[in-house]
Amino acid sequence: MRSDLKTLTILFRTHKALLDVIRDDVRQHGLSVTAFGVLEVLYHKGSLDVRTITEKVLVADSSMTYTLGRLSARGLIVRKTNPNDGRGRIVTLTAKGKQFMDTIYPAHQRKLRARLDVLESEDEMRLQYLLKQLGKVK
Repeated sequence: MRSDLKTLTILFRTHKALLDVIRDDVRQHGLSVTAFGVLEVLYHKGSLDVRTITEKVLVADSSMTYTLGRLSARGLIVRKTNPNDGRGRIVTLTAKGKQFMDTIYPAHQRKLRARLDVLESEDEMRLQYLLKQLGKVK
């Protein structure tokens, strides 16, 4: 059993299944998964520099620039020069962006929570621990 890669196959299929749920949910609001990720991180963490957002959302710099431009055009975010580093930009949710997330996030969270609720609480905590351990392997 230790020589096969069944665990990876299961992990990738699970990732795809969850990503499909997320993608279908955010599309109904005219968002890509990346755009929703940006809004979500700003909603929960507050204003952040572009580099931090890129690291948290796990996308390429070029995709982030495009995504930020689209969100800015919709009036959901603003980008300002970072006062600590004139070359960098700080991104903030606008009042419209916060209201948008206040409206859509609770239903999104319930939808994802319903997927996770097939696990007992202890099993979910164990899964979190195991996935963190797997992610630390170098």
